[in-house]
Amino acid sequence: MTLPSQDISEESFQSDQYKLITKVGEGGFGRVYKAIDLKTDQILAIKILNLSTESNPEKQARLRLRFQREIQLCSQLNHPNIIKLLDHGETSTGQFFAAFEYVDGVPLSKYIRVEGKLSVESTINIMMQVLDALNHAHKKGIVHRDIKPANIMLCRQGLAHQVKVLDFGIGTLTQEFRQQSFETITITQESLGTPSYSAPEQLRGEPPTAKTDLYVWALVFIECLTGEPAISGSSVAAIFQQQLSKSSVPIPPFLANHPLGTLLNKALNKNLVDRIEDSKWLFEQLEKTHVADIVVPQAVPDRDPDEQSTLVVSPTTLGAERKFITVLAICIHCEFDAESQDLEVINTLQRDQINIAIDCAARFGAMHVGTLGDTLLFYFGFPQANDNAARLAARTALQINSQISQRNRYEACPSLEFSLHAGLHSGVVTAYGTDAPEGYTANYALWLARNANKQQILCSRDIEAKLSDYIEFSDHPIGKERGTFEILGERVEEAIGFLRTSQRNDHFVGRSNSLKDLRMEHGLASYFLLEGEAGIGKSRTILEFTNQQKWPYLVQQCLPENQYTGLQPILALLRSHLGVSTDEDTSQLIQALLEGAQGIEKHHSIPVMLTWMGLGIPEGYTPPIMPANDMKQVLFQTLAYLFSITKNDENLIYVVEDLHWADSITLEFFNLLPTLKFTSQWIVSSRKTTSEELTNWKKVQLGAFEKDDTKKLVINIFQPDVPSEDLIELVFERCNGNPLFVEEFCQQLKDKDLLATINGKLNLVSDSSQLNIPSSLQDLLQYKLDSLSRGKETAQLASTIGKAFDLAVLSSASPLSIDQIQADINELSSADLIFVQRMVQGDTYYFKHALIKEAAYHSMPPEIKCTQHLAVARAIEDQEALDREELLAHHYFVGEDFVSAVKYSKLSAQRAMSKSAYLQAIHFGDQSIKSFSHISASAEEELETLQTLSVAHMLTSGWASASVEAIQKRTRELLPALKTESKELKFGTHWSLATFNDVRGNHRQTHFEIENALELTSGDEGKEAALIALRGHTRWMQGQVQAAINDCRRALDLYDDSKHQNHAAVFGHDTKVFALSVLAILQAFLGKESESEHLCQLAIEHSESLHSLHSVCMAKSYLCACYWVLKNRQGVLDTAKDVLDICEREHLSNWVGVTNIQVAWATDDTSTADQAVSMLKAIGATQLQGIFNSIVAETMIRNHDANAALKRVEDGIVQSKEVGDYMFLPELFRLKHLAMKELNLPGAEESLSEVEHWNHQLGLVL
Repeated sequence: MTLPSQDISEESFQSDQYKLITKVGEGGFGRVYKAIDLKTDQILAIKILNLSTESNPEKQARLRLRFQREIQLCSQLNHPNIIKLLDHGETSTGQFFAAFEYVDGVPLSKYIRVEGKLSVESTINIMMQVLDALNHAHKKGIVHRDIKPANIMLCRQGLAHQVKVLDFGIGTLTQEFRQQSFETITITQESLGTPSYSAPEQLRGEPPTAKTDLYVWALVFIECLTGEPAISGSSVAAIFQQQLSKSSVPIPPFLANHPLGTLLNKALNKNLVDRIEDSKWLFEQLEKTHVADIVVPQAVPDRDPDEQSTLVVSPTTLGAERKFITVLAICIHCEFDAESQDLEVINTLQRDQINIAIDCAARFGAMHVGTLGDTLLFYFGFPQANDNAARLAARTALQINSQISQRNRYEACPSLEFSLHAGLHSGVVTAYGTDAPEGYTANYALWLARNANKQQILCSRDIEAKLSDYIEFSDHPIGKERGTFEILGERVEEAIGFLRTSQRNDHFVGRSNSLKDLRMEHGLASYFLLEGEAGIGKSRTILEFTNQQKWPYLVQQCLPENQYTGLQPILALLRSHLGVSTDEDTSQLIQALLEGAQGIEKHHSIPVMLTWMGLGIPEGYTPPIMPANDMKQVLFQTLAYLFSITKNDENLIYVVEDLHWADSITLEFFNLLPTLKFTSQWIVSSRKTTSEELTNWKKVQLGAFEKDDTKKLVINIFQPDVPSEDLIELVFERCNGNPLFVEEFCQQLKDKDLLATINGKLNLVSDSSQLNIPSSLQDLLQYKLDSLSRGKETAQLASTIGKAFDLAVLSSASPLSIDQIQADINELSSADLIFVQRMVQGDTYYFKHALIKEAAYHSMPPEIKCTQHLAVARAIEDQEALDREELLAHHYFVGEDFVSAVKYSKLSAQRAMSKSAYLQAIHFGDQSIKSFSHISASAEEELETLQTLSVAHMLTSGWASASVEAIQKRTRELLPALKTESKELKFGTHWSLATFNDVRGNHRQTHFEIENALELTSGDEGKEAALIALRGHTRWMQGQVQAAINDCRRALDLYDDSKHQNHAAVFGHDTKVFALSVLAILQAFLGKESESEHLCQLAIEHSESLHSLHSVCMAKSYLCACYWVLKNRQGVLDTAKDVLDICEREHLSNWVGVTNIQVAWATDDTSTADQAVSMLKAIGATQLQGIFNSIVAETMIRNHDANAALKRVEDGIVQSKEVGDYMFLPELFRLKHLAMKELNLPGAEESLSEVEHWNHQLGLVL
């Protein structure tokens, strides 16, 4: 019987429910229309079987069967990535149709054709959705058999693609899912699928399995990455030949050694038995595969796509292909003494060095184009494109340079020296057939190599632009050629990144929640603190996050050897961020950035910033002379601004690791960073909880792995072998979920041959109780060091230097020969204990983990440590490097060379004081004092250190704290031993003693020290003004009103605005602000309100002219005090608000306590006032206790607690009389009168008489 043919059109389709809108697609046997459901108004897709073009009845029957089978299969599927069947049926005119959900998208085939190859991330996103859809189908026994790009629909969902798998028309069921009623279509009846997207068994007509779909899935995966079909040919026969041959499907070169390439190879195995079958397993493996280090080579267009031209093909252009490559040209020059050397030996050694260079380049994927004499030429990214070509070429040049440097250090042939001269350039070349391309790109690289000096790698601007995130450069013009640069070495991020991603089986495991917590958004500030124990995976998690975020990042580590060097990691990070190598370039760049900055005062920020970086202050700027807190605020704001600037406004992540070793200034900067007005993105890590320091940072806690994550890690470590459950359980129990411990423990099991494959699973060869492996991570690392054949001694010496060390210091400090040391370093590197950062002028080595460094260091007995530190100190000193005082102080002190320890500790303390790094100053000052006990030192030397310590302790623990008191006691003991010519030292000593006793309220001793200091001023009016102002202050407290007024006015007469603006930095406060403020409060006590306010206003104006926030707070705090004397509550509140706003905004704590006491008085807040007074007493500030006690007592009286007020007043009277603070007795007796009167106690009138007595005695009007 002949079936009627069908004509399909919008008019011929007759349905009461659906109306066709427009045709959206057409295939060999059907058309697809966009339609509307007339009952629900839903837009959908109607697929109509088209039999009009087929006259063969049997073929029509098969097409109907195929259509019905698609409906049958689709009806069983319900997955977000599979097109959903909504309805099916037959129209009144006999047309078969199926209604599917409507997808507004574009087929993957068209997307690739228009947009070209996809990124790795987009490919992963799309193909994982396809894989998830296939997994759903395979669970139901359904094999698609036609997974080609045309059947994968893409639609936008936010920034990502949503995938819909289409067309199950030739799909089928696997044998185990088939029922008797299921009808098949054999290969003899129609060609199944598209040859380029078919598995070999599919083309052979064998029964389909899930493996069939996974094979084709992998082909499409490769096509996404390359933009071209993985299998193609000039004819169907050619494609069949490729598919059915035994040759493996070619994997793109950039995936050849990558775990992703391994997965694809497993899916593309033409041997059906060995091919992956489980789509779920493949999905899970793909999900945890680290792909951030893969860069898909970008296509270089032959011409502008809009350009219309006629191509004339000649025989010479046939087979021509343009490629973007990187060229490395190397000249290995040999210098020797021709008279003393055998030329044949020289030629042999040079050939050997050239061969070593060729082998090195080959390991990094280079094509060796050729060698001419001592010059070698390498192509990277040819013949197979590689978007990492420039990185690999730069690393090759650095590695060859390192090899040559190592060889030159060997003493086998001392009069022979090799030198590297290298050039790199990237560009487009034209390749003809299999011939290596020639032309400008290669010629330019050769020209750069010819112009390079010894041990110099020059490159083009193209290389610098491409590699600036990975390599350190400096500008290096050659004649008039300005676009040339010198490669200095790789950034530490590059060294770490290559280390991580090149390791076998280094897939990231677990931490999905932590990665979600570390979420960053474009342009928004982010501050994360990652906390966890040693070895828990903080660094690895950060690396994974930065790779997933796809933002560039810079990293620095806090090192234990630098924990007393202020801001060391921050300044190192800043230098890396600025990307300039020389001090001159750094200085010029900082000036350029700050001179045009908004919200930054360049006259302060530039000198402060350059001073901290150890650079000279440029012409037109003056050294920063300002109070410590002011300088710190300028510094922190400037740093925040510089870190907020990024190239092309890109997102840049700053990473600082091991914050538990950070110096105090770094911690202070991090604590304030989120509150500053310039935004940036930061991640810091720490072993310990630092919640108290970093209150404004988001904490992300890394805990131990649970058993499931430990299992994944163990499986990953041992692959391709499969560990048994017993082995996994053993590792979990022994290692407590610490990833580093797991890795090291498993490595020990492998190294000691304790494993064997039993029944297809990896297991122990003996009982676990017999294992001779240490039970703690620290012991295991120690065992690993002990197992070294010869490198342990060098590791111990390196650990003495620090976590980072270079060969120059190591070899200078070691008794071993240079070749022995190099052999030890190679052994340590092979044992995965250290890694190298390649630098042209000398490589830097890092312990892989701080725990390894600690294990090596703690394995030495004390006497060996002492010897090693001394050797390291002398080696560092021999290097004559700048800014190494802190390291030398540490090494000489531990090395027990106390003379040198004193020298460098004093220098380090003074440097720290100049930068307001007071805790560092205290550390090195204490170290000096301890060293003095071992040597014969003069009183002058010790007093210099004590003065530094005194100021540092005053500014950190309080002007009259116990630590300051101990220093002053020792200072007093040393004074008689000072030589008569030590006037400056004597003056500083007396000043320090005077300020300490003033805060303590020891007026008589204060006067004594002032008078002694005045004899040493030698006509210096500035010093005299400072001393007399201080005397006026102490006389005010004693109630010597007129004498105090005279002193303040004398100090003002001596003070010169043009000469003495540095007083705030030299004496701790500005003399003019101090004298005006004390004079103002004296006028307030005399009842002269307007004059008092006028003097305060003068003090405020002068403090503001100094740009000293510390001085502004002093002037306004005294204005508060004047308002308290005058009982002006509103005046106190208004002024105190200004002071507290400044303190909060600029993070100044000095004036908060005193100001809060006065606010508490104005608001009757007894509790706050009492707490503030107690805190001042705790730091030894016993001066002004009369004022403070009277404030607390007055709030108590207002709050009707007269009993407590009376006790507080009586205590205040006793204390004021003891120290001689007579100025405050009138107010105290007035309050005593009020308290006694409220309590109806006898003697209240006597207190009033005391008020009159003391007012008269002091000449006050109250």
